[in-house]
Amino acid sequence: TCALPILSRVVWELKKENWKDLNLTIVSPSTWMGQCARESSLFKDFRVEVISNPLDVDVFKKIDREVAREKLGLDKEKKYILFGAVNAVRDKNKGFEFLKEAIAQMKIKGVELLVFGSNKKEKVDVDITVRNLGFVDREEDLAKIYAAADLTVIPSISENQPNLALESLSCGTPVCGFDIQGLKEVILDEKLGLLAKAYKPKDLKDKIEEVLLRETDRDFLSKYVQTNFNFFKIGKEYKELFEDILKN
Repeated sequence: TCALPILSRVVWELKKENWKDLNLTIVSPSTWMGQCARESSLFKDFRVEVISNPLDVDVFKKIDREVAREKLGLDKEKKYILFGAVNAVRDKNKGFEFLKEAIAQMKIKGVELLVFGSNKKEKVDVDITVRNLGFVDREEDLAKIYAAADLTVIPSISENQPNLALESLSCGTPVCGFDIQGLKEVILDEKLGLLAKAYKPKDLKDKIEEVLLRETDRDFLSKYVQTNFNFFKIGKEYKELFEDILKN
């Protein structure tokens, strides 16, 4: 462990020396990460632009919720909260413990938790019924899961521009999470979802319940992503950036 800080410093110095004469342009998918780059000791002298990540809106699109639930064997009458990520339960940054605490305080009945990204055999310890969907390899299957849920919760400690949020919204499902970093750059309208005070499970619980109890304009959610994060739009922004770089 003593060698790690030394190694880190050596790597930093190598980068600083080898990059000093380069004409780099840094592209960040969020304003938050772009600002981090501008304040970085390595990148502060380079041009920094913000261009969102694109989404395959032909795959992640609104599907009839009842049809999606039928394909997944879910109850049409229940409310489903979705939580997922790679190593969803074990990765501390994904904030499962915040969600667990929020669920423990919930008063709404008939709510179940859908989890993906964890081993199906892994125990997901919360106070409501859990359906562990395991690892999902196909994007088409993931789109059905988003469409089947009433709400996707992203209680992460830190987030850049979470694909999870864009995928969920594009499938017509609102998002709840904490009012942090890149997530608040996606949830720009309360119709899209609600953001709780950072790392406050009680406030997260309140926001989850509020979204579950209200009507969702699924068309609005899907159109928001389909319009702003499609490949053509993001590709056009990169094309304009490349043309500007070549001019200078």
